Amino acid sequence: MSNTNIQFKVARFIAAVLMTVTTVSSISAKKNTMSFDGATKSGFNAMDYRLQKPLGNPLFPDDQRGLGRNFFFGFNASGSLLGNNFSNGLKPGAALGIRMGSWFSPVHGIRIGGDAGIHSVHKGIDNTWYAGVHADYLLNLTNLLRGYNPNRRFELIAVMGAQLQRNRQDGIWGTNYGFTASMQTRFNVEPSMYLYLEPQLSLLAGSRYDAPHSNNRFHTDLTLNVGLGYRILTGRLRAEGSSPFRQSDDDNLYFGGGIGAFGMMNVHPKFNNPYLRAYVGKMFSSTSGLQVSAGYGYYRTGYRPNQHLVMGSLDYVLNLNNAFGGYRPNEVFQMILNLGATAATISGTDQRKIYPGVQAGLTGMFRLSSNWGLFIHPQVYGFTESFYKSIGHKRVPIVSVDLGLRYTIGDFSIDHESSRQAYAEDSSHWFITAGGGAYHRLRGNYGNGGNAFIGFGKRFTPVSSWRINFDGAFAKNRPYAESYTLHADYLASLTTSMYGYDPDRLFDLQLMVGGFAGEGTYNGPHKPVVGLEAGLQANFRLNSSLDLFLEPQVLATYGPGYSAMAMIPDLRVQVGLRYKLGTPAGQRGTLANTIYGERRNFVGIAIGASEITTRPSIRRSKTNFNGLFDLSVGRWLSMVSGIRATYSNDILRYDGSSSYIGSMHLDYMLNVTSLMDRRDTRRFHILGVVGAGVSFSDADYTKPSPILTGGVQFRYNLPGNFDIHLEPGLTLWPNRVLPRSYRGHKFVTSPRLSIGTSYRF
Repeated sequence: MSNTNIQFKVARFIAAVLMTVTTVSSISAKKNTMSFDGATKSGFNAMDYRLQKPLGNPLFPDDQRGLGRNFFFGFNASGSLLGNNFSNGLKPGAALGIRMGSWFSPVHGIRIGGDAGIHSVHKGIDNTWYAGVHADYLLNLTNLLRGYNPNRRFELIAVMGAQLQRNRQDGIWGTNYGFTASMQTRFNVEPSMYLYLEPQLSLLAGSRYDAPHSNNRFHTDLTLNVGLGYRILTGRLRAEGSSPFRQSDDDNLYFGGGIGAFGMMNVHPKFNNPYLRAYVGKMFSSTSGLQVSAGYGYYRTGYRPNQHLVMGSLDYVLNLNNAFGGYRPNEVFQMILNLGATAATISGTDQRKIYPGVQAGLTGMFRLSSNWGLFIHPQVYGFTESFYKSIGHKRVPIVSVDLGLRYTIGDFSIDHESSRQAYAEDSSHWFITAGGGAYHRLRGNYGNGGNAFIGFGKRFTPVSSWRINFDGAFAKNRPYAESYTLHADYLASLTTSMYGYDPDRLFDLQLMVGGFAGEGTYNGPHKPVVGLEAGLQANFRLNSSLDLFLEPQVLATYGPGYSAMAMIPDLRVQVGLRYKLGTPAGQRGTLANTIYGERRNFVGIAIGASEITTRPSIRRSKTNFNGLFDLSVGRWLSMVSGIRATYSNDILRYDGSSSYIGSMHLDYMLNVTSLMDRRDTRRFHILGVVGAGVSFSDADYTKPSPILTGGVQFRYNLPGNFDIHLEPGLTLWPNRVLPRSYRGHKFVTSPRLSIGTSYRF
């Protein structure tokens, strides 16, 4: 069959289609009627058509008319096939685009947009890159034939338009222009959001982007567009189904975690690197919030040792559904955009730096319940040139995709109104926590280790708590590693969020996220340590005041490593006790009613052991522990505050000899248990102690030096105005006391543990 016959049949087919569409449009336009409530209904009566003036197309209700009232926009991805000669084989094309437009009536609308990507060309031809713009006329066939219904799920829309493109192949630019026709099948997922599938046929003229295989200046492209779009709801449509956005301390706080893969965005990207991501965020309005996330990837290079990639980011979050359709907490499917700054570090590099960057992502979330959601999250990262040099790769975007679960704390005051009252009547919101555990460091020859911690916290809403812990950790392998850090954590009770507050609940599962800072060493001088942590806490109620908890944790620690500062991932499992305090300090009780009422003054004596953790410049004796002796006198100023003056003597043994380090310091004592819970008959107390003073030594070339002290005292009151106490603490001084023993160190640290007694008078 000749080309002339083919072209004649195509032209005849197009003419028949146009006549059919015109006839259907004319008949359908004359059969629509408008009901009083604004809904359009349809029906056809031949007599009406012949004897009465035909009605026009359906119209929007009054509150939906006007410029911008029916605006929409969307994004799409497409694949294309060249429509000339399939016999030589094809390389499919791909592009991304944006669309926006407005409906003037339920039937008629316009749309403009832009696309950028590569054309489909024959095999063996270099890629032809292009960018183009287009303008389209839209005809909603569903509303034309069936009447206007804003709650309809499926719609069929005919699209006709004009297009202009700029192409580039082998460094040569060209221009194409022509006409397009497509048929869009739209599925309205939510009132403001829709998905669509749109096959499109294009007839273009201009520069030949498939030369030398194309002998014509006319090109036909067959393109399949898949897109996501949003309708900007206004007036009655926006108000229907929307809810007021309520905000309190922890409402609309959310957590999530996923697993997936990441890769470099090459011409042929391979997403074969495993990736983990965790995040926490809070929505401050129905549309906007902030989010902190952390990601870990295992980068398989293929030609050099595999590398660990750790990333952290701070993002602005925009809920697209709420922004364009109003706050609808019961929507099943939501799209959430995040944009922000990121930082990364990667193992196996000569200089372990932190590299800055930017990122953008889109979360598609399917809500399983009011609290739980299942999500998929593609993300794009871009870093500075030095980052790519460190991994031996050219500068390209990094793309990741992860799937996971998200948990959101809802409106607790409405979801669990009765348990809010139970929380208000319960006074045991402050708590003291102590315990220890084991940990394993995933990098370096540290071996397994252990840690101990002590701290306090408060449950400030039925769901949320904060806590402050002081933590000491060590690794058993030599060269040794140890650290002393202060942890600030947030805990969210998943059990309470789902089932309400119950002070007598036997089991409570809590999610924990936090950060820490301090100092540590790895076979060298002490240096700063910072990091982030996350975990779960399984809490078991033993009685009304005491809980036992098991807490597995994951930590990302940045601190001293074998040869330099490094990012060190830790795995920990901690076991501890939580002691809940009762009556707040301001409700009852005075100093006169307590054991300090008439006997506020006290004297004390203590003995114990200390250890100087700073590495000495001379050989030490076989034992690392040194003796100590303390003598103190003090006075309680109130139920919670006291002062004491202390003389301390530490006996330091090294190289077969001994040195005496004496110090005098003034300490402030804070009775934490009385601060949070004033019980006059309490015998067990926890005290925080901080102080400052001066120290001196009998070693050669020493000078008096200022010191700082701190610790925690666990005190038990005995009959007869006596008490006994256990006091772990830490002393820090500039190296002027033992300058010949610790050369090269500006500061010397000494952990101390003492046991003693005191008498009140």
